[in-house]
Amino acid sequence: MKLTGIAREDLESKGLVLKNKIELNCRGTAIPDIYTERIGRKNIDTGELESFFKVDNENGNTDEFDRFRENVTLLEKEHTVFSRETLEEKHVIDYYVPYDIQESSKNKPTVTDEFPENAILVDGYYECEYELLLTCGDGTRRIVISQRTVNVPMISLLSNIENEIRDILDGFPDEENNFTDALELADEADEHYEIKMFDEYGIPANIEINHAGDFVNMIVSARQIKCEYKQGE
Repeated sequence: MKLTGIAREDLESKGLVLKNKIELNCRGTAIPDIYTERIGRKNIDTGELESFFKVDNENGNTDEFDRFRENVTLLEKEHTVFSRETLEEKHVIDYYVPYDIQESSKNKPTVTDEFPENAILVDGYYECEYELLLTCGDGTRRIVISQRTVNVPMISLLSNIENEIRDILDGFPDEENNFTDALELADEADEHYEIKMFDEYGIPANIEINHAGDFVNMIVSARQIKCEYKQGE
């Protein structure tokens, strides 16, 4: 799947080496909100800088890395790494350039002026899309459900989520199940299912789902992002 990353700042007008718009190849169907390009690292204990730019490595300096730190709002991640050279742990800060993913459903507005009513339509139907936002620890995941209906409101659809997840875990989802692409069978031996989530840097992590309630309890938001009335059957 191809995705588009849009830099949060105009990097090109600042004469920096990264592009404002980049194309990304993503495996699977999960779409993150953000992609980040890691550009360098700082050793907290010594203050030493390490650039991940090719041009800096070729020139033996950190000039391009320094320009980004001076001119761009970067994301920072403090953590501990193990040095194979010294066989010691190092406390470091990694620096990332953030790109928002154009295809993420977070960019779609909530639709409030149209919605399926609990009444029978005789000459048309509604095409709807609902976004579910799930969270677990530092991870989040957005899932978009498409629905064609004449009179089923969003709340009725959401009330059936636990049953749909249970059908997947039991190995008997029907063709209309909305979550077959969201849950991945990680271990066929014990039918271990997982859902992919992303942290604030766009780094993926798989979260184990053992029971339908595990999935439902992670839902923190549901909203309608599309509702269009169509004439005909």
